[in-house]
Amino acid sequence: MVAIEDFKDLKIEDRTLFEMIYKNFPPEHSDYSFANLFCWKDYANYRIAVVERHILILSSVGKRKSFLYPVGEDSTKLIKKVLELAELIEAYPLLELVDISSKRFLERHFPSLKLEPFRDCYDYVYLAEDLAHLPGKAYLNHRNLINRFKRRHNYTMEPISEENMKEVTKFLERWCIWRDCEGNPMLEAEKTAVFRAMKFFKELGLEGIAVKVEGECQAISVYEPLNKDTAVVHFEKADPDLKGLYQIVNQETAKILKKRFTYINREQDLGIAGLRKAKTLYRPHHFIEVFNLWSLSEEKNCPKKFGVIPNRE
Repeated sequence: MVAIEDFKDLKIEDRTLFEMIYKNFPPEHSDYSFANLFCWKDYANYRIAVVERHILILSSVGKRKSFLYPVGEDSTKLIKKVLELAELIEAYPLLELVDISSKRFLERHFPSLKLEPFRDCYDYVYLAEDLAHLPGKAYLNHRNLINRFKRRHNYTMEPISEENMKEVTKFLERWCIWRDCEGNPMLEAEKTAVFRAMKFFKELGLEGIAVKVEGECQAISVYEPLNKDTAVVHFEKADPDLKGLYQIVNQETAKILKKRFTYINREQDLGIAGLRKAKTLYRPHHFIEVFNLWSLSEEKNCPKKFGVIPNRE
């Protein structure tokens, strides 16, 4: 029996453990990236337990507790233990962010379980070539914004590094003032996450670019490999008054990543209408679909939407 006492706070040193398991079982969904888990741990209060060659992840958002699908090889024995514990602590949902392959495993071995799609947390995945070149009529508006920006401004790019980290941090402080992070609990959580990413940039294996407009850092992008085919963009920030700059940093990031990856995962829309529209207009190649198990009892299996992770864009 797995006990709640077996779970410990997530620490930067745990990255080695995740990397070891991800060599054989690489993540598909962005929330399973160790960098995501570590940067957002204050918001979701992630705690982990190691059971043989698996990692169990417990999330606590407010009063709501839930388990992510176990990291590692599918195991009926382990799933039974997790579901027993989930019921014991009244987790809701019992399991969340179950991807397609794991869903098929559950349906094969636990046919009575009813998993529900969780559309708000589907990851958007794009062809890197499309985001780099913006071909055809579908991307006409994006190209127009970029061209207009280039006519009005001079910009340069450089990798985020120890040498320019102070500049990047100052830009992020300005971004939080623009967005009034302190006046919005969700943006305050995002502020904590992005500053943790900067503090542990090297230790997390993150990469990124800083975009300077007229010599001043006005946009950043932070990303990392998710699996052998896909990179994930965790943070993308730009001065909101510089129209077209978001399109610039998006395209420049893709130009870099297309040399190494086929796909770019740009995370979820979290059910936010404006974000869903923006992500859809970039024409995703496919989604990483995820499902939640809300209850073992079918008549109680009615999802409630609360406690989702805040907008990370």
